Amino acid sequence: MEKTQIIQDVLALIQDLNRAFQSDKVGTADEQRFQHNLTETTRILSEAESVTNTELIAIEKFYRSTSFLVGLGDLRLSETSRQAWRAFDRYYYETIREELKLYGGSAIAQV
Repeated sequence: MEKTQIIQDVLALIQDLNRAFQSDKVGTADEQRFQHNLTETTRILSEAESVTNTELIAIEKFYRSTSFLVGLGDLRLSETSRQAWRAFDRYYYETIREELKLYGGSAIAQV
């Protein structure tokens, strides 16, 4: 897979998740954290010209923090948002984790 395609795919998945999430928000602290993660990761990936560890680690951080908020936090997703999250989750496991291994992994990817 072409490296820039990874950025485009992840960006599209995160933007889909963001659109679905906008109708779910009620203003909890975890929702604000999640929105910050969405916004920051979108910004980093939008500025990316190639796939480097910076982008992969940003994706990894987004995945880890969102997994925590969805699994153990107080973030409640609608069915539409949950489906968008699962699509990102599937892509992450099929593609991003492999790319992290190719780049030597990261401390947060070794868990």
